[in-house]
Parts: sequence; structure tokens; C-alpha cells
Amino acid sequence: MNHQTSEAWGDFLNTFPWDWFCTFTHRESVGSFKMVNLFSRFIRELEHTSEKPVFWFRTQELTKAGNTHVHALIGNVSHIRPVPWRKRWEEMAGFARIKVYDPKLGAAFYCAKNLGSDRNEWQFSENIHFFGKAQGEKSNPLTLPPTPSRQVDTYFCRFCGKPLPLGFRGLYHPECLKNDKQRRTRVRRESQLVKFMEWFNRRACDGCRSAITKSTTPSKAGDRS
Repeated sequence: MNHQTSEAWGDFLNTFPWDWFCTFTHRESVGSFKMVNLFSRFIRELEHTSEKPVFWFRTQELTKAGNTHVHALIGNVSHIRPVPWRKRWEEMAGFARIKVYDPKLGAAFYCAKNLGSDRNEWQFSENIHFFGKAQGEKSNPLTLPPTPSRQVDTYFCRFCGKPLPLGFRGLYHPECLKNDKQRRTRVRRESQLVKFMEWFNRRACDGCRSAITKSTTPSKAGDRS
């Protein structure tokens, strides 16, 4: 992302009334999915304690060593002391730094510096539009700065091998998911049947101890003596 777009994103983020600037890491080397889940859990607990809706912006960076860390701007928590929540993250995952947000110190620009990099992911909270105004201004619909350009990866269905739609969150096309489930169910049943037949053929008669074989044709009433 060029410097002009980065500056635009920094200016845009600065229009929100943030309360905290946070950095979260994990003591182990974990992937993006794990960090997103931990951050979501942290926000849910924070919102429960706050008893108010919490809004946030999260940017997630992958270091050259392969470790993932999160920078976040969090709002509507001015009535909460940050120290206990720093300790809460440390209990959950690893190191945390939570500072009171000051728009003059450049935290918004720091969060925006790598937007668009293929080693970076970012996301707003779903309720962000309720807080999208600068202090003293009337609330207006959000107009985002230019979207950071980045290479779009193509993912393929694990069943049919064809490309998945852009932005699709899943491993299969919806119709392929049903077919794959049926296939896995059939394979599992066939495997269970093989195991059953192996067990059945190993059984022995309780009286003579000779092997019992499965009769494939049921006896008829007329065959009995």
C-alpha cells in the first residue's frame, strides 16, 4: 500500500473515539485462526464486564518468524481500568500491552501502516457504524478510504477441485459438501461392515468350538425336518 493510502486510513481511524490502543501476542507460535478466536473471546468478556457495546478495529500481522500478533483499537471502555484486562490476556495467551488512546500519538497510523500486505489481515467490529463520527460532528454513513490493494488468493473445493467463489468461507461448494458427506458416510459404513464380518467369522460355537460361518440364505419353514 502506498504512503498516501496509508495516511488516509490513519486519518480515517482517527475519527473514532477510541479508548485503548492494544498489542496482543501469544506465548506459542499460533496461526491466524487461533488468534482471531482468542481476540473474539477477549472482546466478549470485556463487553460482558462493560455492560455496554464495545467497538473495535483489529489488524493482525504475521512476522517473518511465522508468529502472529494483533494490534487493536478499542472503544466505549473508558470506564474500565486496562490493567486487569492486560493481565487477563496474559492468562489467556501471552504478552499484552494496553495503553489509553491518544489521537496525537499516532496509534491509528501505526495500525494502518501495513494494511494491504499479504502478511496482514484487518477487520472492524460489526457495530462500528454506530460510532463512526468524529467528536462534535453529526453521524454520517461511513465512507471508507480506498481499499488496500493486495493479491487475491484462489481457493479450490476439496471435493470437485473447482475454484471457490471469492470471499467464500468454506472448504466445499454447498452442493459438494452434501455429496462429500454421503461419500464419507458410505466409506465409514463399508469399513464398519468389514470389521463386523471379520469379527463374525472369528466366532466359534459354544458347544463344539467349530467356526461359525454366516448363512447367506435364510432357511425356509418347509426345509425343516
